[in-house]
Amino acid sequence: MKTGTLLTWIAAGDANAFRQFYDHYIAYVTKVVTLYREDESLAVEDLVRMSIHGATPDNIRALQAAGYRGMVVEDVIKFRIHKVTPEFITALNDRGYKNIMAEDLVKMRIHKVTPEEMDHACSKKTAYKAPGAYAPHFSSPPSA
Repeated sequence: MKTGTLLTWIAAGDANAFRQFYDHYIAYVTKVVTLYREDESLAVEDLVRMSIHGATPDNIRALQAAGYRGMVVEDVIKFRIHKVTPEFITALNDRGYKNIMAEDLVKMRIHKVTPEEMDHACSKKTAYKAPGAYAPHFSSPPSA
């Protein structure tokens, strides 16, 4: 049964359709709510958006392990959309780039910045500059 059809039946008041939907998503909702933020309730719309974009409990746990705890729902969703993965964050951490703001991580992924490119730019002490374009100088990673 397609989700769209199931939701149509729920909207029409079909109790069996609601039960089927509830049974299917209750495990997901329970795990996300208990994992996400203990100090804040999550709106149903946020849970649905997180589910649509694949923000699973395992994904949230991995982000927490990478140092990103208590993120707002919008940032979790942006991380999923732009493929800001725990592996990407860990690769940056390993290179000395720690505690990068969520917004900056998203911008890096939008512009397809990779940790390897950052290594290359830092080793050359310069950044690629297209003719006539401004490119700021990359500095080395902060010392520990």
